[in-house]
Amino acid sequence: MAEINPYAPPETDHVEPPPSEPPPLKPRAFAGEITRGARIAGACLIVNALLVFAEKIFVKDSGGGASVGIAPIIDLVIGGALAAGQGKYRTWALVRCVLGALVFGALSLSGGDMISFGLQLAVSGALIALLVGDPGLARTIVATVVFGLYVIVCVLGLVVLTSQGG
Repeated sequence: MAEINPYAPPETDHVEPPPSEPPPLKPRAFAGEITRGARIAGACLIVNALLVFAEKIFVKDSGGGASVGIAPIIDLVIGGALAAGQGKYRTWALVRCVLGALVFGALSLSGGDMISFGLQLAVSGALIALLVGDPGLARTIVATVVFGLYVIVCVLGLVVLTSQGG
């Protein structure tokens, strides 16, 4: 068997092509861009506003329909803008979600309502997950499922409260 000389010239002139370049990285979504996640978050904000309106209308202890408050109106405006493709409202939606988690979370904690606190953190976290960057399919699915579970719990709560007379 002949020894292989690592310093010998190649036996052929065949040259391997350089390795292909990796695909370009997906650009990050900026404040003015609209992403699929931001559109879904907009729809979620609209649903959340409708849930708050329903609570104010159907649950007597919530203060009645006249004192809706500004939060669901903000949700409708920002959610509608995002769902309509206006990405410039994404930063406002993030601010709303963070403030919602802090303010409504603190109110729930101060009242000793751990269920509302958990729901507020879950819904705010789901919306933030949809709004930050350009979420991939997995993050979009998880955030949407979390929001869907929140909606189910809220609707069940409304049914129970209205069937008990408030």
